[in-house]
Amino acid sequence: MSSKEYAREYKRKQRIKARKEGICIHCCKYPATVNYTSCEKCREAIRIRMSAYHSHAPDRPDKPPVCPLCENTKNKILYWHHWDDNQPTKGMWLCPHCNAIVELEDRKLVQKYIGLKSAVIVDFLSR
Repeated sequence: MSSKEYAREYKRKQRIKARKEGICIHCCKYPATVNYTSCEKCREAIRIRMSAYHSHAPDRPDKPPVCPLCENTKNKILYWHHWDDNQPTKGMWLCPHCNAIVELEDRKLVQKYIGLKSAVIVDFLSR
């Protein structure tokens, strides 16, 4: 069995187990809501993602040939990154790498990392 087949089978078994236990089939952490197989958090994330991709698709700009941040021509996959959940059409196309970095910045994790890094450097230099 290849690793892809193994992963597919593992996910299938996890979904079956989650349905039996009444928990979310996506995160396997929170209880699924009545008549659904996913929790409120996952349902909201799916709603936002689907509305950004489908119902507001005509309002988005066309996908550029390369990521506008890194201009990497090797990566052909681009994600729609939006910063306002109420207006998912406000955003830009980014490659997976840049999208991950921008998500970290949106969550203010970059500043936290810089603060922790400087504390470690100060601690290291004071030894």
